[in-house]
Amino acid sequence: MKFTIPKRHRLGHHDIDIKYEKGLVAYHDKYAQWRPPELLIVIDPDMPQSIKDESWLHEEIHAMSDKYLADSLTEYQVKNLGCGMASLFRDLGIELDWSEIE
Repeated sequence: MKFTIPKRHRLGHHDIDIKYEKGLVAYHDKYAQWRPPELLIVIDPDMPQSIKDESWLHEEIHAMSDKYLADSLTEYQVKNLGCGMASLFRDLGIELDWSEIE
């Protein structure tokens, strides 16, 4: 089953945008970033599919933590939850489709 990652989705009463940004790894040593002031998740498009999937889930967890937990999750916890969600999606046969992201 495919799940298309949307360009924009709602989290609480916020609209979160998702975009590609080249050079994240080269310039920031990150695959992806959650930017709370902009309500934006950016993903380096040059990563393998598995890294993009896991990184997107990781950043979504950061956004949820900011919104619902007053940023109380540690980076270690977010990393493990992102890995766990990516594994769950894979095991359930959920393929993330990046075709909507620019």
